[in-house]
Amino acid sequence: MKKSLLLLLSLIALNQTTKAQTLTAQNTNPQIGEVYNVAKGPYFNPGNAGTGQVWNFASQIPAPAVSHTFLTPAQSNVSNSFTNCNMGMRNIEIPNRINMLNVSSSGIEHAGDRGSIYFSPGSAPEFMFNDTKQELIYPMSAGVTFTDNWSGMFQNGTMIYTTLGSQTITADGTGTLTTYLNTYTNVLRIHSVSTNTNINFFVANGGTNTITTFESFETYSWYSPGIHTPVLVVRKNTIVGVPSVSLSIFYNLPANPVGIEQQSETLESHIMVNNPINAELKITSDVINFEHTSIQVYDGSGRLVIDAMPERGNQCSIDVSFLEDGLYYLNIFKDNRLILGKKVLIQH
Repeated sequence: MKKSLLLLLSLIALNQTTKAQTLTAQNTNPQIGEVYNVAKGPYFNPGNAGTGQVWNFASQIPAPAVSHTFLTPAQSNVSNSFTNCNMGMRNIEIPNRINMLNVSSSGIEHAGDRGSIYFSPGSAPEFMFNDTKQELIYPMSAGVTFTDNWSGMFQNGTMIYTTLGSQTITADGTGTLTTYLNTYTNVLRIHSVSTNTNINFFVANGGTNTITTFESFETYSWYSPGIHTPVLVVRKNTIVGVPSVSLSIFYNLPANPVGIEQQSETLESHIMVNNPINAELKITSDVINFEHTSIQVYDGSGRLVIDAMPERGNQCSIDVSFLEDGLYYLNIFKDNRLILGKKVLIQH
């Protein structure tokens, strides 16, 4: 009798745990108007796969958090051509870009983007996947895996950009996740490996030029059912021929005091950075005095390679001639508050 009761209780506990670690539309899909807080940090080892894991990343401290809101397509300013999406989510890595999503009872698809592209922050083209990119399927629980292919293109002036790729997504672990602020039990980790080929056609000097790049991403995302974004994302992006770009993204953290994130976005529009960068990083502003400012540059592995404090004034130059060509992260802090974070290209 006692053995039967213990077996029954064990099965009930196992069933409850499995349910808690299963992602569904009801416990995972974001809602229009829902606010989420997000912060970037350096890359770190994502730990092991498997059931019953304890992922402790309490020592990893990101930059200050900012708040964003899930948008309607109209609020995202996309054209009527975007017929395969119902929600917009701001891209934390690329300023002024919005990822357009199709959120449904069967999963979440990435339908395209609107906003700036690398090294052209003032541009606002629309990029649509003609074959959308599946990010999640429901239900998603430990051991579930799927592979998805995607493709798309956009035209911006004389440039035509096409991309096609494939990704395999696997729910590879369950357990407890600890960040520097919270501990989450019964989380599900999603491991994504993707590769894509990007082809740029553009007209220059009277002829047509083509640049082809090969890119790969490896992403780990921790989900806690009931929270409508990942709790944590750790990603490494490798482009053949340049250093890898790696980072962590923390979601649903306490936001900065009211008004700080809006002020940071406003200040960002008043900071000019030469990009790509040759021998010198040049930063100017029409409103900011760079006294009490820290300028930090991280390489693709998350290693701090420059930490400078410029003198008083509204412009500064920093020698980067000793750094290898490639993608880097530039963070600018004013009075210990992040006012600019962006990717930059060093190209000697």
